[in-house]
Amino acid sequence: MTDNPLLQSKEDKFQRPQLGKEGNNPFAADPPEQVPQGEKEETPVYVTSYGHRGGLLIGLGVTGLLFNMIGISAFSGLSPSLAVFTLFAFGPGIAAWTLSSADLRAIHAGAMDAAGETPTRLAYWLGIAAVGLAVLAICSFIAMLFAMFG
Repeated sequence: MTDNPLLQSKEDKFQRPQLGKEGNNPFAADPPEQVPQGEKEETPVYVTSYGHRGGLLIGLGVTGLLFNMIGISAFSGLSPSLAVFTLFAFGPGIAAWTLSSADLRAIHAGAMDAAGETPTRLAYWLGIAAVGLAVLAICSFIAMLFAMFG
């Protein structure tokens, strides 16, 4: 027995609720309907409400790569001030990578136009390449500074 006075009370508001006719909780939600054996559950059908953004995403990925190329040209001695463009590559590169990843999920779910899967997948890889190249360029720039002033 517990020492809790509420559990030992004889008042009606502290007593167990009455069960339904079948002996279960009358306030419980109805059990989910079972799918008959041999039938598949219905998958949601989406009405494609918006088109793909493959062209925009490719543009972002290519912009990130171009910023990288301009930034990497600073290593050739063209102009050291151009190295800042490598930092600018992160913006469009990360945007292309993350947005195209979300769009690919939407395409596979059927919520976006499937005709854009190829350009969106290309933009995904362009975004990854832009970010990876920017990281590599920054690491090599830091290594070059340590070698020069080290």
